[in-house]
Amino acid sequence: MTTHSHAITDAPLQGVVVVGLDDQEQLNELIQSRPALEYGYTPPISLVEPDLHRARDAALTLGLGQDNRFSGYFGPNAGREFIASLAARLDEIVVPTQVHSCGNHDPHLKRWVEQELNKLRDEQRRRVHSRKQEIASRASHRDHVYWAHRFQAIREGEPARILIVTTRFSTYMQHASKDLGEALKHMGHQVTILEEPDSYTMMSPQISIKAHLEVDPDLVITTNYPRASRPELFPQGCVNVCWVQDAMSHLFNSMPEEVSSLDFIIGYLYPGAAATRVYPADQQLSLPMPVSELKFHPRPVSDALRETYSCDIAYISHQSKPVDQLCQDLSDLVAPEHHPLLDKVFAWAKSVVDQYEHTIFNLHIGTFVDEFEDEIASLGNPEGGQLLWHQFAYPLLERMLRHQMLEWAKDIAQRNDLQFRVYGRGWDRHPTLAAHAHPEIPHGEALRASYQCAKVHLHASSQGVRHQRQYECAFSGGLMLSRRDWHEFVRRNWEDALAYTQSGAEPDACLIEGRLPCFSLRNHPVLDELTRERDRMPPYPILWENDRFPGVFLFHPQYYFVDQWADTERPFIERALRMLSDPYAMTFATKDDLESSILRACSDDEWRQTHSARTRKAMVEHVSMSRFASQLMGFLCDRMTHTVSMHQVEAIA
Repeated sequence: MTTHSHAITDAPLQGVVVVGLDDQEQLNELIQSRPALEYGYTPPISLVEPDLHRARDAALTLGLGQDNRFSGYFGPNAGREFIASLAARLDEIVVPTQVHSCGNHDPHLKRWVEQELNKLRDEQRRRVHSRKQEIASRASHRDHVYWAHRFQAIREGEPARILIVTTRFSTYMQHASKDLGEALKHMGHQVTILEEPDSYTMMSPQISIKAHLEVDPDLVITTNYPRASRPELFPQGCVNVCWVQDAMSHLFNSMPEEVSSLDFIIGYLYPGAAATRVYPADQQLSLPMPVSELKFHPRPVSDALRETYSCDIAYISHQSKPVDQLCQDLSDLVAPEHHPLLDKVFAWAKSVVDQYEHTIFNLHIGTFVDEFEDEIASLGNPEGGQLLWHQFAYPLLERMLRHQMLEWAKDIAQRNDLQFRVYGRGWDRHPTLAAHAHPEIPHGEALRASYQCAKVHLHASSQGVRHQRQYECAFSGGLMLSRRDWHEFVRRNWEDALAYTQSGAEPDACLIEGRLPCFSLRNHPVLDELTRERDRMPPYPILWENDRFPGVFLFHPQYYFVDQWADTERPFIERALRMLSDPYAMTFATKDDLESSILRACSDDEWRQTHSARTRKAMVEHVSMSRFASQLMGFLCDRMTHTVSMHQVEAIA
């Protein structure tokens, strides 16, 4: 099972040159074959026409000057002006390979343009090759001892030269990278942010290699792309960190078997991803998605912004396509022979959502692969299960949960005469939510204002409350209600029980059945409270049987697989559910739960502000961008000096 990916070598993504403009029908076909993509990139179209009269007619028809994807070169020197414009940007652009004639034209001009484009490409390749050689020469003088001393100096306060490579075609990646850059600058480091220069240019070797040479970075941070997956963009010769933010398909495709000791991967580390497997364990660092406390803070917003964004209920997302349409779009990315399997996955996701409020699900890649083990095996692709989950099942599940929540909110708002707003692209075309649609909110102060000024924001995810939207809202002084993930509550309950029993508490009772030790609830108030909490959850007989054994707390390795709950990657307090002021008050399982919480948030300012402030305090401590930047640099300094020490030991041996 494979999905499509985009690269600058794809013909529809490259710019096109049109010589001659008097055949409007042919010209329109060329233009329509290169529409703007959903993520914002638009293939550029260069128009070359020596005849000024034809050029004027075409310019009026196309609206030249109003649409920036067109660049026009008209008059007797049109060809030379066009080539000169490309030559001036040779370190940025991808020189187009496609030259089309449109109607009557001088065939000599088309051939001349093609020849000149070939010369530009040769010069571009020469520049890239020369710069790569300079980088390689520089790197040849920097062994492990050099990097040990360099990062020891950085640890001691010397600024690091850091290049962050991001993209303007992902709103979140772009802003997250820039926020990280600001946090690193506050630490005293020298930071350069590299992105595409405009919406008509994709990241290319000429852009990236030039920046690597000029910045001479100690550290390069890339978003979602390991160095080994894009060697044409990210040369060897310095420390490289791949910051994983999304489950992009290329992370699960085949990768080189090895990465260098200067390569690291951080962020969301998907266990089954090929990109994760190739990195040694000591070159990986799992970190939550951070939020900038400089950008999102609780200080009052301006009166104008408050007037613009004040409402009762708000939701922010660009995921406006209805579930059926999303399913069709995802299906179009895979071969038709796999569509029956996708239909089965769709039915599975719908059944999960139908039972969601009454059942404790542990929804992750492992349980999904178990559910579809035979079907995944038939794909004949070792990464098939990963791709099926991350590229189809998980997005569907998320969309179903979120749109169901929005339908609930719509009904609640209508019934209680509350103002409900859904911000983002495409909601004005939604079949049932269009009446509540509002334009997308610019990232930054306007977004902070929305979080702060709505009485309540909404969120739903099968992964519980681990989402940057929740962190941004809390940082801004707002309140967010989230769809309850019962498994998260189960996990918290068992972690608390494990912590109590490991603190020195000993079993003080014994069951007649099996004569195994347990805890008497009357002697252990903490466990008594945990038992009452379990009564609030859906039945989970695999883990406890309070009805069968009343008055005692069953918690012993001989009863259950306690080890699986003891394996915590982070301290208990860092788990997202623990950062909420009151996990039950700030989450909902049913439509009635949601209505009750919304009405309280809208009517009780003190309740809302208290929970917001408490939650913000915990979240800032654990998921702020400054903490993320500090953890990243501390990890790299530790690993680089340790790695070099190991190499020295091996050399002596």
